[in-house]
Amino acid sequence: VRGVPDVSPISTSPTLLLMSKQVAPSHRIAPHAGPSQPNPRMGAQAFNIGIVGQNEGQDKSGPDNSSMRVAPHGKSPNIGPKSPPLSAAQQQAIHDLTGFSLSQDTSGKDGLGSIRVHHGSNGTYVEHWGLEEIVWHSHSIAFDIAAQQSERQPSQSNPAQPSPKDMAAEALLTSLFAGQLSECTALLKYAMSATHSDPDIMHTSLNTVASEGCLNHTRDMCYYFLNKTSRSFARVIQELDAELRHPVCIFYLVLRGLDTVEDDMTISLDKKLDVLSSFHQMLYQRGWCFTGCGPDERDRELCDKFYVVVDEFLGLKPEYQKIIAEITKRMADGMAEFRSNKRVITIDDYNLYTHYVAGLVGLGLTGLFAASNLESLALSSETKLANDMGLFLQKVNIMKDFKEDWEEGRWFWPQEIWELYVLPGQDLGAFLEEGNLDRGLACLNHLCADALDLVPSCLEYLGMLKNESVFKFAAIPQVMAIASISLFFNNPVIFKRAGLKIRRGLAVKLILGCTSMESVKDIYRGYIRELVLANDSRVGSNPFDESFMRVGRALSKATQWLHRHDLTHGDKAGKKRRQWGDSVIAVFGIVFSIVLALGCLPRAK
Repeated sequence: VRGVPDVSPISTSPTLLLMSKQVAPSHRIAPHAGPSQPNPRMGAQAFNIGIVGQNEGQDKSGPDNSSMRVAPHGKSPNIGPKSPPLSAAQQQAIHDLTGFSLSQDTSGKDGLGSIRVHHGSNGTYVEHWGLEEIVWHSHSIAFDIAAQQSERQPSQSNPAQPSPKDMAAEALLTSLFAGQLSECTALLKYAMSATHSDPDIMHTSLNTVASEGCLNHTRDMCYYFLNKTSRSFARVIQELDAELRHPVCIFYLVLRGLDTVEDDMTISLDKKLDVLSSFHQMLYQRGWCFTGCGPDERDRELCDKFYVVVDEFLGLKPEYQKIIAEITKRMADGMAEFRSNKRVITIDDYNLYTHYVAGLVGLGLTGLFAASNLESLALSSETKLANDMGLFLQKVNIMKDFKEDWEEGRWFWPQEIWELYVLPGQDLGAFLEEGNLDRGLACLNHLCADALDLVPSCLEYLGMLKNESVFKFAAIPQVMAIASISLFFNNPVIFKRAGLKIRRGLAVKLILGCTSMESVKDIYRGYIRELVLANDSRVGSNPFDESFMRVGRALSKATQWLHRHDLTHGDKAGKKRRQWGDSVIAVFGIVFSIVLALGCLPRAK
C-alpha cells in the first residue's frame, strides 16, 4: 500500500468490533495523556494509524487530503508536537467516517486525529486515539462482526470460506490502512443499506432456504448459489426491477455453470466437448445436472444441483428462455472451438474469444432488457455496442488473471502482441522472470491500450439506457473495469501475484456513485485523468514500451466522447468540466509533439 508500512500481522479474514454510544452533539471528550493498553479481549498485537497533516516531507499520496502512518502499539505513529492540527477537511473526513467531532485542544504529544487498531487472535478493535469508544453523531450503531464458523468442517479440498461479515471487516481495514476515508464511509453506508435487502433473494446461507419439496425451494437455492458465486453481483441484481431480476439471475447461473465445465481442467477434453455441445438442450431437461466436476472446483455444488436452475429456467417466460438458450449455445460452441483446435494467436482471435465468453453476455442481457419492455426494442439492434461492453470487461479480466492462467496451463494474451516483447525462442511465461519485467510491462500497457479503445462504445451504450435499475446494473461493472485498468496500467504486480483487484472499499464507493449518466461520466473523467498522468510520467522509462501513442489516442477518444455528450445532452457541472476535457486533448497533443520532436519515444529492441 502506497505510503503505508507493511502491516502483515493483519490476518486475511479479521473480525471487527466497532463500539458506539449516543452522545449529545456538544459533548467533548479530551484525549488521553498517552496510549491505553490494548483491549484485553483482543490479544496483544496492535497498531496505531495516524491521520496526519500534509506538510513538507510527509507523504502526499493519499487522495483524501491525509496520509497514514503505522507504528507499533504504544508508540506515536510519526505524529509529534510540531505536527500541524488537522485541517477542517481532515476533521470533516473523520467525522464522515466515525460521526464524532474532534476536540480542538492540540495538547498531548500524540496529537489529534489518530485511530488505534487493536488486532489479535480474538478479533480487531478500532478506536480513536484518546477515545474509549467510537461515537456516532446521529445514531448509535453497534457492529458485532464476529468470525462465523462454517457449518462444515474445513478440509483441504473444501476450505471454509470467509463469511460476509469477515469480508466486510477486512475491506474496512484495508481501506483504512490505505488512507481512503471516503471508502470507509462508503463501506459503512453499503453495510447499513444491506439491512433493507429483499429477504426473498438474499439467501446467503442454507438456513434461509425453503426445505426441499416446498414451493420456493428451487428459487431460494438459485439465489443461494447467486450469493455464493458472486456476492457483489447478487447485490447489483437485487436493484433490478422485479420483471428482470429473476431472468437475469437464471441467465447468470446458466452461464456460470457452463463456464465451470469449460474451466475445469480435470474433465477430459472429449467429455468436456460433449457436455458443452448439449448444454443448451439440457436446460429443457427437467432434473438434469452435471456431477463430473473435480473435487476442488469452486462451483462444483452449483453443477451438482443444477436441476434447481433448470426448474427455474423452465418457469421463465418463453421469450426469456429463447434468449438464454440461444446465447448458451453460441457461447458453448465458441468455448468448444477454442478448447479443441483454436488458440489466441492473432488480435482477431483475441476479439473472437472475448466475444464468445463475454460479448455474447452483453448481447443476451441486451435482449433481456428489450424483451422486458423496460428498455426500447431498438436497443436489441445495437449489437456492436453490446458486444463491446462485454469485450471491455473480459479483456480487463484477462489482464488480471495472467499469472493464474499461465500457472494452470492457459493463456489468453494474443501472441500477435506478446511476441513483440519477448526474446526469440521465449514464450509468454518469460514475463514472469524478473529480468524480463520491462518487457512484460510493455506488453501489459499495449493490452491496456487495446481495451481502452472500447471505452467510447461502452459510454455510448450506457447513454442509451432509460431505466434506472438497468442503467445501474450495466454501469457498475464498467466503472469497476476502468478503475481496474487504472490499477493494472504499468503495474508489475500483475506478474508477481495472481488476482490483483481494486480494493473492496473502492468497489463499493463506485457502486454507490453510479446514480446517473453524469455521475458515471465523472468517474470516467477521474480515471482518464489518472491514466493520462501515468502515461505521460513513464515516457522514456522503458526501452521496450511503444504504447505511449496507443494509450494517448485511446484516452483522447474517450475524452472527446465525453465532451460531445456534454454538448449534446447538457452538463450539470457546467463549463469548467468541458474546458478540462478540451485541456486533456490539447495537453496530450502538445506533449506528443514535443516528445516526437525530441525523438524521445522509445523503440523496441
